[in-house]
Amino acid sequence: MIESTRHLKAFTYTHHNVNLGENLSLLRYANRNGFKINISCESEAQVDSMIAADLPAVMVTKADETRTQWRTKAGNIVLVCPAQRSDTTTCADCMLCHHRGKKVAIAFLAHGTGKKKAQAQLSQGS
Repeated sequence: MIESTRHLKAFTYTHHNVNLGENLSLLRYANRNGFKINISCESEAQVDSMIAADLPAVMVTKADETRTQWRTKAGNIVLVCPAQRSDTTTCADCMLCHHRGKKVAIAFLAHGTGKKKAQAQLSQGS
């Protein structure tokens, strides 16, 4: 018997295909039991699909995105990561990736060593 992990506040991200094998049921199990696995999405449409599947969604957006929040076509809210919008907020302080409303996705501004590659991919999808 697995001991409940509901008291944990751990989170991570995955780019794995949720429709492959048992991935969907395993992701739902982990998320229901305190280990938040955010699904990395390529588009707002995929965000809507993951939220409809009862999974937490995150996405990358262009580095020069000026909006801090917006809605997808399905009406889900997308919030830009608070730690990227503020010099005083850290992931440890925020924890939005762990706890947020079911209809809320988090957007990360393209950054770091993969910024140029991400920008190119995002431009192709526009």
